[in-house]
Amino acid sequence: MRRSAGSRTPVFPGVLPGDEDLDEVVQHLGARFSPTGLPEQRSADDPEVRWCLEAGVRALFEEFCAFEQGEHEAVLPANELLGAVSLRRVMDAYADLLTEHGRDPGHASRDRVLRRWGSTTAFQRDVLRYLYRPGHERARHTARGEELALLLQLPLGEVVALLGEEEARVQNEDPVMQLQVALQAAFPADARLQALVHETYERRLAAWAPLYERVAGAYGVTLTRDDFDYLDLAGALNTIVEGVRQRTTSHPSLGRTRAGASLAVELIGMVLSQLDGRPWRELALLRATGEVGPDGA
Repeated sequence: MRRSAGSRTPVFPGVLPGDEDLDEVVQHLGARFSPTGLPEQRSADDPEVRWCLEAGVRALFEEFCAFEQGEHEAVLPANELLGAVSLRRVMDAYADLLTEHGRDPGHASRDRVLRRWGSTTAFQRDVLRYLYRPGHERARHTARGEELALLLQLPLGEVVALLGEEEARVQNEDPVMQLQVALQAAFPADARLQALVHETYERRLAAWAPLYERVAGAYGVTLTRDDFDYLDLAGALNTIVEGVRQRTTSHPSLGRTRAGASLAVELIGMVLSQLDGRPWRELALLRATGEVGPDGA
């Protein structure tokens, strides 16, 4: 189904620093043949490859995140993720994407994909890998670390609130993260998807743990449990933010206490208080006593 100009479907392309290299992401490209007839491996960083993958992601987004009530047309044989959208839908998205970015889509037919991947299944597997690629979030985590020095001028309670609100905002507005959540809910038993989700969460925790350690060190917050480290803390706090964000997609009021306070901040305060031993009302007023680098120095 082609979308009108007023569609809620977002524009995906916009490669940020750290997201340029697809060599480790794209795994199923077929060979091409040189003028002498010898097979050559196609480059994963060919711009046409990325445009096709972006089109695949957009087609999935349109099917699982941007449809209006009553429009849902996904065909899910035996709960299979591969094949949820057709190459025709992908090529519609391809033509839309290139047109939106001032490019001539040329002849947007399924042959454009099949020449590069050889089969629909190979292409769809790389679309999933592309959706969960590490580079998409790498730049965001780098920027968050650079912004932390400014945040450390605030009381700890405000830092917690700002970090939680910003992360919830990103998750609400980032179409890639929205699609990840939608697919995880739609295909909970898909082994290939489970593996990609697991890798993604491991990377997120590894990125957030040193940031939380910097904040804790700067404010003198300690983890008093020997069996609970900053990776565990990252898992706990990120679960809170993601869970509250998921609730607020139904209605904004579900992310607040009856008194109007942020439910995420309240829960994070409980976790930090339990780990540090001091009440949250005391921790929230703490001021940073010094900047602590990512290596703890």
